[in-house]
Amino acid sequence: MATARYLKHELVAAGIEGVDEVDSATKQDRTVVLQRFAPYYNDSSSADLAARGLKETRILLATDVLSEGLNLQDATRMINYDLHWNPVRLMQRIGRVDRRLNPAVEQNILADHPEEKPHRGKVCYWNFLPPDELDELLKLYSRVAHKTLRISKVFGIEGKKLLKPDDDYAALKDFQHSYEGATTPTEKMQLELERPAQGKPGA
Repeated sequence: MATARYLKHELVAAGIEGVDEVDSATKQDRTVVLQRFAPYYNDSSSADLAARGLKETRILLATDVLSEGLNLQDATRMINYDLHWNPVRLMQRIGRVDRRLNPAVEQNILADHPEEKPHRGKVCYWNFLPPDELDELLKLYSRVAHKTLRISKVFGIEGKKLLKPDDDYAALKDFQHSYEGATTPTEKMQLELERPAQGKPGA
């Protein structure tokens, strides 16, 4: 929480606009926070926010209160500033952004923001690692990598390194997909039901 608030202060002080922060003590309506950052995948849009007098959030800083069960795939960039010791928690964070895309929602995004077309369907991640001297004491990288391999062996799924620029993120995506499971028939039906409704005016 202290780190997230510190980062927001520093980014605002640097003149960066559209910054918001959410943690377990945040008193803002979390639904509104999510809509301002990822409007299209949270039943809103840029026009809807403007009509309500709300500004879109360009950068959302969050603790792990937003690490599970949320749709943030309007975003295409993910930065892990504080790394969790548990690789599953890292995958859950990434899974908020790197999720199945809804064709109807994607069409709405591109209709309002055609300049985003080159970025849609692509997600980039950055991880802040401790300096080598500190990591030598913490053993953070080796611990997370070791836990990943243990999880892989237990579940019988492939998982490689997760944290450095030369790590295999395709393997991480496969790991995430295998861990969470494939789309069930029920989920596919729900997605099909949502598409006509999202295509209707005023929906």
